[in-house]
Amino acid sequence: MLKHSVTLALVSLLLFSCQQSKSTAHNENVTETVYSIPQNQQTHATVAKVNGKEIDSSCVEAQLANSTKTPKEALDECIDFELLSQEAMKQELYRSPDIQETAKRES
Repeated sequence: MLKHSVTLALVSLLLFSCQQSKSTAHNENVTETVYSIPQNQQTHATVAKVNGKEIDSSCVEAQLANSTKTPKEALDECIDFELLSQEAMKQELYRSPDIQETAKRES
């Protein structure tokens, strides 16, 4: 739970400071994309790789749940989240006092 809260806080902070365009980020960092999402909930397949990190179909399924998104839109959101998460870690935003305070409140 704490790791998820910290990641979410990092991504939120990065959203406000990120200067890179979405299309450029996707083209440079996504090495593999699959738009057909397995329907079997017990089999989670890798549907994309972002800088070598696999995105599991469960992420896409979670984005699709109770929404009107297409599988591609859901996958794009997972990719965006992963790109933002990686950039937040690269910039060491987890060291930010604001992030540390949020993590303490969430735990």
